Amino acid sequence: MAQGKGIYKRGSVYWLTYADAAGKVVRKTSGTSDYKEAMKELTKCRNNAAKGKREEKAEFRKVLFTDAMDDYLKWAKPQRAYDNKEYMKENLVARFGNIPLKRFSVSMLEAYQQDLLAQGKAPATINRRVALLKHLFHKANDWNMVDNETLQIVRKVKKLKEPPGRLRYLTPEEGRRLLAECKKRLLREIVTVGLNTGMRRGEILALKWENVDLRNGYVQVVQSKNGESRTMPINSAVREVLSGIVRRLDVPYVFTDQKGKAMKEVGCSFDSACKRAGLYNFHFHDLRHSAASFMAMGGIDLLSIGKILGHKTFAMTQRYAHLSPGHLRIAVDAIGAAMASHQPPTSQFTSQSAFLPPQAAEGTAVST
Repeated sequence: MAQGKGIYKRGSVYWLTYADAAGKVVRKTSGTSDYKEAMKELTKCRNNAAKGKREEKAEFRKVLFTDAMDDYLKWAKPQRAYDNKEYMKENLVARFGNIPLKRFSVSMLEAYQQDLLAQGKAPATINRRVALLKHLFHKANDWNMVDNETLQIVRKVKKLKEPPGRLRYLTPEEGRRLLAECKKRLLREIVTVGLNTGMRRGEILALKWENVDLRNGYVQVVQSKNGESRTMPINSAVREVLSGIVRRLDVPYVFTDQKGKAMKEVGCSFDSACKRAGLYNFHFHDLRHSAASFMAMGGIDLLSIGKILGHKTFAMTQRYAHLSPGHLRIAVDAIGAAMASHQPPTSQFTSQSAFLPPQAAEGTAVST
C-alpha cells in the first residue's frame, strides 16, 4: 500500500510527521506496522493539533535509564555481542540508573568519559561504553521512550582518540621457539592453527568437524566476530595437526579438553609458554598479527590477506598487514643498488621518453 503524506516506514513500523499546535514539526512512531492503524493515529494527532492540544511528553520523563537498559538487553539477547553488552551494564547502571532518559546531556556524558580516563580506563574501552549508550538511545527513540531532541543531544558526544593498535608480531624464529615451549600437545596444536591461519581464538575453539574438509584442504569459519562465515584454505602444517587429532563421535568440536568438553580457554597455558620462550607483552591475538605479517612479507596482496582474515574493510587489513622493518629496509636498499649500478638501463625507454609522444620517443622531431 502506498504511503501517504505525513506517514513513512522505518523498518517494519510506520512513523508519523505533522505540525503540532505550535507549528513545530513532530516526528514520532505510530507503534504499529499496520498502515490503517498508523493512519488513524496520524489523523488523531492532526485533529488534536487543530484543536490546540499540545503533545503530551510526560511519558518521556518517566523512563529511567535502568528500565531502558533492561529492555535494550532483552532486545539484544540474540546478538553475538550480547555478553559484552551485559558486562557493561553494571557500570552504566551504577552511574546512570535512576536518571530519566530525558535528562541526559552532552556535559553529563563527557564527564563520564573523563572520570573513566581518570580511573585508568583505555580510550577504546570508554568508546565502546559510549557507543552502547548511543545505540541504546537510538532504540529507545524507536520505542517511543525518548524524544528526537534528546537523541540528537546524545549523538553529539564525540569518541575519544584511540592510540594506534598493537603491532606486536613474531619473527619466524620466535614462532618456532614458542611452538617448542608449548609442552602440552593440545596447546601446541591450537597455537599452530592460530599461527598458520590467522584465526581468532574464539574461532579456533568453536571449530567443528563438520566445518573441516581435509580432502579439499579448507575449513569454514562459522562463528566469526563480524557475524559472517568464511571459507579459508589450510596449509600443510594445519592439515598435519587436524589429521593427527582423534575425532570423538560424542563431541562435535575439534579441540576438546580431557573431559571431552569444548575448549573454552587457553590463557594460562599460553602465557606460561610465552614466558619460557622469552616472549613478553605477547598475547594470543598477536598470533593473528603474525600470520598477517608473514603473508605480507611473503608478497601476498592485501586483498587476499583481508579475505583470509575475514576483514570487512580494507583499513582493517592495512592495520594487520604491516611489513617488517627489515623488509622495508630491503625495499629502500634496492633504490641504492639501482643508483650505484653502472649497467645501462635495460628498458627500451629513457627517463624522458615516457613523457614524450610516441613519435618523439622513436626519434621523430616534434614541432612546437
